[in-house]
Amino acid sequence: MSVAENRRFLLALSFAGCAAADSGDDFSNNLFSDLAPLLALFGERVIMQFMSQSMGWADNFILAMAPLGIITVIVSAIRVSGPSWLRAIIGRSRENLAVAEAELMSSTSKEVCEVWNGHEVVRCMGLSPVSEFICLISTDTPSTGNGRPVDTTVGTVSVGKAVERGYLEEFETNLWDGIKRMIHRKHSPGDLNAEQGQGTRDPSAPQIIIASNMVADAPNIALNSHNQLGRGELLVVAVIGTILQLGVLTYSGFATYYPSLRLAKDGGPVADYAFPCTAAGTLTLVAGMLICSHVVESSTEEKRYKPGRGKEIRMVWLQRAETVSDQVFNSFAVFASDKRALIMTSHRVPEESRQGTILALKTVLGAVVGLCGFVVQFIGLRGMHWSASVAQLGAVLVMTGLRAWVRRGLAEPPRYHPLSRGFELEWFAIKLGDLNNAPWWDTPEPESKVKNCKNSNWGIMTGGSPEIHEKLRQTSKNGTSKAYTVMKIRIDLGQLYDWRGPASAEAISLARAIEVTMNALFASSPTASFVWSLKAHSAESNAQSVSLHLKQQNGSWKASAEEIEAALSLWLFSVSDQEQGQNQQVSPGTPRSEDDARFRAKGSPAKRSLRLLGSYTQRLRRHLQLLMPDGAARVIEVQTTTQLDDSSRIQVEPHRVVGSGYSATHHPVGYRIWKSSPTPPKDKLDKHVGEGEARNLFLATESHIPLNLLYAQDMFSAFMWAVAKTLTHHIKGADIQPNDTRGIDAWRSFTLRIDSLSKMAREIQSTGFGNLEDVYLSIIPPLSVEHKLLQSDTIIDLAREHARRQEKLGHWTEAGLVYLWLFQTVKIFPEQSRIATRATAELTEYLRLVTAVIELRKAQQYEERDIRDLKELKSKLDEKLETADRAILSSLIRLYEAQGRPWNGDLVGLGSAEDTIYSKVFNFKELHRLAQSSDWKDTEAIKGALRDGEDVNVTDIYNWTPLHYAAAKGSTETAVELLKRRADVNARNALEWTPLHYACQAGKARIVQNLIREGAELDVHGRDGLAPLHCATMNGHLQVVKRLIEAGAALDVLDTSGNTPLLWAAYKGHRGIVEYLWQDANKKLRDHNGRTALHLAAIAGMAEVVSQLV
Repeated sequence: MSVAENRRFLLALSFAGCAAADSGDDFSNNLFSDLAPLLALFGERVIMQFMSQSMGWADNFILAMAPLGIITVIVSAIRVSGPSWLRAIIGRSRENLAVAEAELMSSTSKEVCEVWNGHEVVRCMGLSPVSEFICLISTDTPSTGNGRPVDTTVGTVSVGKAVERGYLEEFETNLWDGIKRMIHRKHSPGDLNAEQGQGTRDPSAPQIIIASNMVADAPNIALNSHNQLGRGELLVVAVIGTILQLGVLTYSGFATYYPSLRLAKDGGPVADYAFPCTAAGTLTLVAGMLICSHVVESSTEEKRYKPGRGKEIRMVWLQRAETVSDQVFNSFAVFASDKRALIMTSHRVPEESRQGTILALKTVLGAVVGLCGFVVQFIGLRGMHWSASVAQLGAVLVMTGLRAWVRRGLAEPPRYHPLSRGFELEWFAIKLGDLNNAPWWDTPEPESKVKNCKNSNWGIMTGGSPEIHEKLRQTSKNGTSKAYTVMKIRIDLGQLYDWRGPASAEAISLARAIEVTMNALFASSPTASFVWSLKAHSAESNAQSVSLHLKQQNGSWKASAEEIEAALSLWLFSVSDQEQGQNQQVSPGTPRSEDDARFRAKGSPAKRSLRLLGSYTQRLRRHLQLLMPDGAARVIEVQTTTQLDDSSRIQVEPHRVVGSGYSATHHPVGYRIWKSSPTPPKDKLDKHVGEGEARNLFLATESHIPLNLLYAQDMFSAFMWAVAKTLTHHIKGADIQPNDTRGIDAWRSFTLRIDSLSKMAREIQSTGFGNLEDVYLSIIPPLSVEHKLLQSDTIIDLAREHARRQEKLGHWTEAGLVYLWLFQTVKIFPEQSRIATRATAELTEYLRLVTAVIELRKAQQYEERDIRDLKELKSKLDEKLETADRAILSSLIRLYEAQGRPWNGDLVGLGSAEDTIYSKVFNFKELHRLAQSSDWKDTEAIKGALRDGEDVNVTDIYNWTPLHYAAAKGSTETAVELLKRRADVNARNALEWTPLHYACQAGKARIVQNLIREGAELDVHGRDGLAPLHCATMNGHLQVVKRLIEAGAALDVLDTSGNTPLLWAAYKGHRGIVEYLWQDANKKLRDHNGRTALHLAAIAGMAEVVSQLV
């Protein structure tokens, strides 16, 4: 019912008693007749406010005595629990109960909440953006001289658990509920024992307990922002009101009937109906008000708690910035100014627990009784002496004042702090981590001052040397780290209300990315858990380790997204002032710029960021260009500069510079200027570029991604540094992926693809962590710097593999171009580096192979066209080797001599012994030298070296093992000793020959026999296609040939030219071998030029063999 309707209704009632009067009667009659309707309406909001805090019969009596806002009370009862037809009468048939709850009830729910608007607590309809934290502080908490606590431990529980553990105690105000609870305790020994133990503090319990009421849909700020002093005060006021109302009636009775008084009405006696109507009407009105007030009050349920023994209560509410009922509310921390003696919760009685029919009947009864009482009281007072009306009016005024007095706490607003949007929980966690700055110790500050102060200095240490990163551990080293304590508090607080921070999506993506990485690289790890650390700082402390945990469950790794979110959110909170402050540095009076930079900045989704990949090194740059799908197109070279007019400058805020190589954590607010330049294409790299550390030069990428994602990617990079330092093996399985399959230079344009790394990167991308390029930029730098990626010389292996395919097809020129390109590509590295030496060795070995093919073709009288291309290729190879390092070439030629295959060309002089660098670059070990000796003393030395742990299968630059040397030049005793030590009998060198090849070539039958006994492969082919049987027949070792065939060697095995052992024996003129092979060999086989054994013997001029074959 509207206010105007209420006024018209009561005015109509007042007309029934209008009469002329004189003096006091006239005054009182006019006063009451004019004010009565207003008194029924006046104070509508006051009465509604009082009712919204009513939680017992004492409140009902205070409201019912000398009532004010009678129609408001009746209408309120109808709105809360009235039947639908009665709600229709007052125009509220379609009103949602939440509207009545927001205006009349003390409860909050999913539909009604209490919010802080910056000045006061207001009630709104909608979901609550406020979370309540009940801080239970031990009274024996160690404190400083000013009474503030020193660093203590913090724990979290629900209100139910807090009651069970004695941190909180339920406070009963209802006598009957208290009796029932005592009976329950009497029959529950466990509860009694728990209660008796409440006074004993658990020494392991945290000194500060943060409790949350998970049952409540929305917190009751108004009920708990001021101290509740119990119900005694309300009882006293209720008694006073009852006495006051009865006193008015008593006075009216004396004024009417007491002989000495008998106050007249209009000069005559008071009418007989006046006092009975006044008394009956007043009592009936009071009864109706009691019923209506009870209906409203009983629609809610309240619970009260008091601190357990040794505890005190502090209340904190964190409000997130939200729009509720089309009203915008900012982020605040709201808290009571002092400790609470009681805390209270109030919620709407559930529908299934409400006695709807009974409450509806009570509502009808209360409304009818109240209205009838008001009418009867009004008629009675009109017939009474004027003083009775004034006395009732006075009682109303007194009770109005008393009602306001018992609700005086509503006039005391709580204290508050404006907070950064989205970082409410981070502020609270940092405050709890530094208890001297806890909110209840703070003094009120102006909003502008709070906003301009620094939010936090908890942050992740980004940039700097990679040495700050630690490898994965199995145990945590947090100890008493304040940074970890703050992060742990943030995690616990978030779990209380399932609070999602501003970077929860990025944290979940990061956790999944970490899980993918662990499953890819540590799937077979026997370790069940790992800990990886970030360097963080908190307050004024130096860098501290903050540990994040990884666990292996059911064969898969799991990362804690909550830990990641806590660290990421705290880091973002630490720079939120800087992030927001830059937008406010331009004052309104600043002259307008002619360009549109300001417009672009406001329209851009994010600011410019710089991600440092590491100090500039050729290895890192090469890895980025070879391994990234787009060849690292976005990677640039940057360095700090002070030149403001440089066109290549990049201005970046310090907190937006992340990565490895440059510390940007502690720089003040402002911009840092960087000078950038693009990295050259990988086919244009030159060798004179210096290392970045000496020139303060970094590899980096520029982006405009959101700060949340930028920091998440930096945290993943930090994790990859830990992974790279933990890995004990290189990531293998690289393959060449051509970028352009057309043109004669197509094979030069490629990237290296590592299947396991590519699969891992794609899975990480699918988590939403970033695009594929961002993922590679996080993975490659740590693995490159820690030498866990394919080594730089892996490109040699890949190029050699590509060349081998051409060699097997007989495409000697195509294979030679690969080696020439490889030799030129490694020019960017130092001339005596491992990669340059290996490239030179590959080119030299290929030159020997081409030379041998040319000589053979000449000797076998191939056509000139078959030889001309090979000669041109050899000329190119010779020309390119002329540019190689002379010391390396000299050492290679000396190594050929040591292997028993001297160099016959005129490429370079042998050089001096001082030039030999076997031990450094060639990996020529002492075991290699000893194995090629036939002296028995060296055999004994080999035994001693092997006993000392030397690797029996160690390889030199041509992949020769000690067994290769022993088979080629050493003694049988040496070979036998190596075989006893489990030397690899099938090890292949750069020519892909095994030790059996060289033993057959040298004709060492005993060594051949021992190799066969140890499982040597008989028909293995080298790059030239030669098998061990070829080697034996070419060099005329009949006994070796017999042993090989008797052991099962293939008799008609072919080399790359199609020659069988019989053809070679005929060509070389070994009659005994020809005779031995002739019996079982396939005599019809021809080489690739169609020549038989007879043809080859004739070409070589072996007359005896010719006659033998004719």
